[in-house]
Amino acid sequence: MDESGAFQSLAELAIALAGFTSVVVVFGRRGGDFHPADRFRILSALVPSLSAALLALVPVGLDLAGLSASTVWRASSLMLIAVVGVDGLQTEVRRSRLPPESRAILSPRLRNLFRLLRCLAVLSGLLNATGVLFAPQAGVYFLAVLLPLVVGATIFVRTVFVRPAV
Repeated sequence: MDESGAFQSLAELAIALAGFTSVVVVFGRRGGDFHPADRFRILSALVPSLSAALLALVPVGLDLAGLSASTVWRASSLMLIAVVGVDGLQTEVRRSRLPPESRAILSPRLRNLFRLLRCLAVLSGLLNATGVLFAPQAGVYFLAVLLPLVVGATIFVRTVFVRPAV
């Protein structure tokens, strides 16, 4: 598979983002406990980053297992649908469990943008898995894996620079 370098780089970027999120947790905890909105944001930045790292390495592993190219992309796309779907559902459950005053801090525009990005990732994964629209399956999968990483990076930046008042 010629694309393995790109997917490994994407996995490295996702792991680096997860590492920076962990650094924020370590240094942010010095002043006491986190605000509930911060805890939600940290977990919402960490999970998509680790999911993107996993999803970036799935096609590399399947290729190393000796599967055909079409099988690699179909299986990888099905895995993408499952991981992004479960991550989205867990995010919605965590958001619903926040106290109302903490939920009010979170941006409704960004929430809707993140929902849209997750839906685009799932839709592109579905179309890629069925082979309906896309011929270069690696490129579509790469962009679909990039979407959760963008969500995690955006939430990470907001966690660092847009802090709720305690």
